[in-house]
Amino acid sequence: MRIVIAYEHVRRFVGAHAQLVTELGRRFVQRGHEVTIVCDTVTDPDLYPDLRIIARRTFQSGASHRPLMLHRWAGPVMRDLPCDASISFHAAIPADILIPTFGFAPGPDRRPGRGARRLLNIVDPRRLVSLLVGLHTRRDRRLGCVVALSDAMADALLDEAPGIERMLRRIPGASPVEPPLEDGKALQQRQEVREILDIDPGQVVFLWAAKSPALKGGRTALRAFAETVESGHPQARLVMACEDPWPLHDLAVDLRCDEQIRLVSRTREMEHLLSAADVGIIPAVRSMFGRFIWECLAFGAPGITTTATAGAERMRGPDQRLAGRIVSTARAEALRDAMVGLLEQPQREAAQRTAQAIAPSMRFELFVDRMEALAREFAC
Repeated sequence: MRIVIAYEHVRRFVGAHAQLVTELGRRFVQRGHEVTIVCDTVTDPDLYPDLRIIARRTFQSGASHRPLMLHRWAGPVMRDLPCDASISFHAAIPADILIPTFGFAPGPDRRPGRGARRLLNIVDPRRLVSLLVGLHTRRDRRLGCVVALSDAMADALLDEAPGIERMLRRIPGASPVEPPLEDGKALQQRQEVREILDIDPGQVVFLWAAKSPALKGGRTALRAFAETVESGHPQARLVMACEDPWPLHDLAVDLRCDEQIRLVSRTREMEHLLSAADVGIIPAVRSMFGRFIWECLAFGAPGITTTATAGAERMRGPDQRLAGRIVSTARAEALRDAMVGLLEQPQREAAQRTAQAIAPSMRFELFVDRMEALAREFAC
């Protein structure tokens, strides 16, 4: 098949949404399909020699999002490209299959407000993309279905555009960051990384990872960890990975737990950190993907998360046992109790067995299978 995949900014960051897009394209190419990626910008097209990329501009200025301009530019491009099926990961770009990874959740404060706040709500690009989702479902005859990769994502989409219910598909997502197939190599990775991080065999490693300390409850996770250590659990260690870890370092010093944490910048080798971790922690207040949960489960590691975190529904095994803990609030006290519980060896090993039972269902190839079948369904 000739498949067109559309997205916003293609950047080579492990953990970025763009990695899901480009890796899906590569897997399609490996299966014999012809793939073209349409995007606003691409940081370096030479990094993707096996993919044809059409970009609106050559450089992304800051973190700007111009969904209306992207919508106007991409529409004619998508219409003129010969293809059998098209998949868009951004609601501003029309396609046969829409997976809106950005823009359909305007945030907790939906009140119009007054003055400048009212103006900000009107021009908020996330709100504009939400309107575009509804526009596609009403007017775009090409649109065949809208895909949600988690229950939280499906709920958010239905809240923003109730009219999509008739064409909504739920396809469980997966991350291309996954463990090596050889058990021996995974164990070797674990031992090497724990040695580099100066972690003893008897210590329990909690891992938190996100793009920024301000996202996915990084500060709350750190406060919960400090309370865990203070309550008499010196064997606990916390590894935190993000683009700018220094604010977390300052907070750890204030909380007097800086000797028990390891701070690393966002790395291209997240699979090494996941191999070294015993428990993942992601206390998100709002989440639509659940990518970190997918990755922890793929590595056979239990997680600690909140009911608001996407992907939490994937943490129940075939026997309905839970691979970790799901707390109802992102408060530090609740997270501390969950961390203390999983520091107990019998409880942690039971959660790990459940996570290991779930792990085969988190392979990225299964997600590619589902997307390929969906593309064939809507192929011209």
